[in-house]
Amino acid sequence: MQINCHNIILWRHAEAVLANDDSLQSDMARALTPKGQRQAKRIARWLKPHLPENSLLLSSAALRAFQTAQALNNSKCTQINVQSALNPTASLREILDCLASFSSKSNLLLVGHQPLLGRVAGHLLGLQVSDLNIKKGAIWWLRLESNPANLSQPTRYEIVSVQTPSLV
Repeated sequence: MQINCHNIILWRHAEAVLANDDSLQSDMARALTPKGQRQAKRIARWLKPHLPENSLLLSSAALRAFQTAQALNNSKCTQINVQSALNPTASLREILDCLASFSSKSNLLLVGHQPLLGRVAGHLLGLQVSDLNIKKGAIWWLRLESNPANLSQPTRYEIVSVQTPSLV
């Protein structure tokens, strides 16, 4: 399975209400807290001038992820495309299949959950680590790089930037 997106930006949803809140009907209904709303807005403010044109925004259907994606409200990403492969219960295989189906797009912004996004980052970076810890509200920006000095070496993803709400 080949994933050829030039930029893949992994954005973990911001802080949400606790799962043991009795008013919730399901984990998918967990909303952002006021702190989470501020976190999402801070990262969105950083992303707006940096996000490549024609980026495709994919989000989990979970309310907290969708609300995080909505903070971007940016013309570079005209709409939020909800993908079940980004839901909290999805597997690494499901999200990799999803990414492969969007390989014709050069820039993807994925809004989802930990540990899934950490597993995706580890996989794309070619690490043996099964889980990388992406902090709440943070982004990890990965770019597909090739080695022009050694064209026989396969292309791989490299980290371009890691931003957390507390840093921006």
